[in-house]
Amino acid sequence: MLAVGAVHHHLIKSGLRMRTSIIAETAQAWSTHHMNCLVGFGAHAIHPYLLWKAVRHHYQQVRASHPREQPPTASLGACNTAPL
Repeated sequence: MLAVGAVHHHLIKSGLRMRTSIIAETAQAWSTHHMNCLVGFGAHAIHPYLLWKAVRHHYQQVRASHPREQPPTASLGACNTAPL
């Protein structure tokens, strides 16, 4: 956040702020509060690469430990033969 704020104020003093965008690539923003603070300090976009990596890892762990189950075939057959 400190770096984003420093760049923001330097660009204002240089007169270049309206012609540039600040994109923060950080591993330290993992909640909405952190991201909102970065926007408040002058960032236009945030790339929280560690957050995406953690979410991908968690998703892969869940898929590995709980493989997709097949639906029971007996109940499907009963639905097809039941009178309407």
